[in-house]
Amino acid sequence: MNNRTNTPRCCTIGAQASVAALLAALAFTGGCEESTDTVEFESAGIAAPDAYDADTYDADVDADMYATGTTDADIDEDMNYTAGAAGTAGATAGMVAMPVSFESTAPQQVRAGQQFEYQLTVRNNSNQAMHDLVVRDTGNTNTTFNTGNSQQSSMQGQQNKQQAQQDGQNAWRVGMLMPGQSRTVTVTGYAPQQGEMRSCMIADYQPAICQTIEVVEANLSFERNIMQEMVYACEPIDVVYRVRNTGDAESRSVNISEQLPGFLQTEDGQSQIDLTIDSVPAGETIERTVRIMPNDAGQWDGTATVTAGDSTARSNPDQVRVLKPELDVTIDGPQTEYLGRDVTYTVTVSNTSDAAAREVALQMPGISDMNRVSIGTRGELQGDSVSIGTIEAGEQRQFQVRMTPDSAGQMNLEVVATGYCVDDRPSDQITTELRGVPALQIFVIDEQDPVTVGGETYYLVRVLNEGNAPIRGLDLTGELPSGMSFVGADGRTQVSRGGQQGQQAGGQNASGGQLTFGTIDELAPGQTAEWRVQVRVNQPGAATFTVRASSDTLRQDVRSEEPTTLIPQSGTRQRDNSGG
Repeated sequence: MNNRTNTPRCCTIGAQASVAALLAALAFTGGCEESTDTVEFESAGIAAPDAYDADTYDADVDADMYATGTTDADIDEDMNYTAGAAGTAGATAGMVAMPVSFESTAPQQVRAGQQFEYQLTVRNNSNQAMHDLVVRDTGNTNTTFNTGNSQQSSMQGQQNKQQAQQDGQNAWRVGMLMPGQSRTVTVTGYAPQQGEMRSCMIADYQPAICQTIEVVEANLSFERNIMQEMVYACEPIDVVYRVRNTGDAESRSVNISEQLPGFLQTEDGQSQIDLTIDSVPAGETIERTVRIMPNDAGQWDGTATVTAGDSTARSNPDQVRVLKPELDVTIDGPQTEYLGRDVTYTVTVSNTSDAAAREVALQMPGISDMNRVSIGTRGELQGDSVSIGTIEAGEQRQFQVRMTPDSAGQMNLEVVATGYCVDDRPSDQITTELRGVPALQIFVIDEQDPVTVGGETYYLVRVLNEGNAPIRGLDLTGELPSGMSFVGADGRTQVSRGGQQGQQAGGQNASGGQLTFGTIDELAPGQTAEWRVQVRVNQPGAATFTVRASSDTLRQDVRSEEPTTLIPQSGTRQRDNSGG
């Protein structure tokens, strides 16, 4: 906006008689805004006007506004003050509270045809800078003014003179005046003839309204940190995202995103990380932690993207290796074995992965209930478990399990491998058929030896299964020697001779013959069966009682004999039937 001071003071004075009017015109204080001001005239016979309104400039002014006093001055409708040639007037003019003021040292009188000089000072009374300030004298039509050098810079006479010539008037370019600043120029004038010089000063300028707007900027730095470089597949990965605002402005709507590989997911099962930070104040750091759960082995070269407005940045990749150990277990041992022998198994546990398997243990259900179990030196049995420890990648461990079973049948051994972060539970099992061996022993003992003819004696028959398998379908038979006859028997089963028992088995003279003990369905290991067989001696000699046993579970028949000496009665000579 271009403001102009429309507060001229146009005075007409005689060139020879009175320069006071010019001083009065130049010494006023004026501004660059159209506002009401008051001019005080302090010359003899001139009274001050009641008021001056810039809007009334170039308009008819009522002569009643001025008191003419004792002077012969009249005021024309352009507010021109005319002083008679015979009169003198000393005048000063001032403008109250105007943005621009002028101070002049112009003389009261000058001579026609001669140059004269005076100082013109322009002051910025406002609190704002004035740009492109130009002072013009629009009143002198027959007087030429030139400017010299200013006392405080930038009013250059030649340039201003050229500007004045272009404008067709006397003008002085002041340039910029800061609040309270003033500029002074030396004005050189020339009046070509006697008469009056009119001087009306007008100031034009561009007002400047300056305000300070602080320019701020958010400056974000982004960090992505993972403390672990290597984790097991059962361990969580904590990813820490830090957004730091080192600028001086708040940053809003900061988004962090990261795509996860197939073997990773968030705690809620997502494959994508999406975080939104509503605000990051200047000078503060916002931290967010996301927990990632692995589900398989792999290598993660992770990088995240942060977006704030139109700006996008990516973090440096962090490499995390996810380990997942895998185990394998095998059992080697006999498919069959006889009771009474130790059964030995070789257990092999292998780490088939590229990660160390920690806290490895082998579970063997029910092994603690077995008798006489021993584990090799590489394992320690605790209950049904054997602790192995750490097995490095590609390594295997072997140890032996030795057991002594006490019963025939099937014996099962199962081994299950466990370890830290081992998802699968590899296992192996083996079944061994345990075979028992029946072992029969027969005892035949005579209660009296020798025995006199006509007398009786007893044979104790006892069978014992001293093996570890039952004897089924056991048949026993006895062979009486000649010279003896069967009297009777008692025991586990009934004993007969020729299908008859006791005295009915042939009478007292029925010597020799076969005795039948019947059949024992099952004789368990360690079990015995006994009989007591009564016989009578019929004739002297050497006699042998024989007992035989047979069974389908025995590889061969078992027999036992007991010799007995038979002697004649006293004083009687009898024939020896023994052939001796």
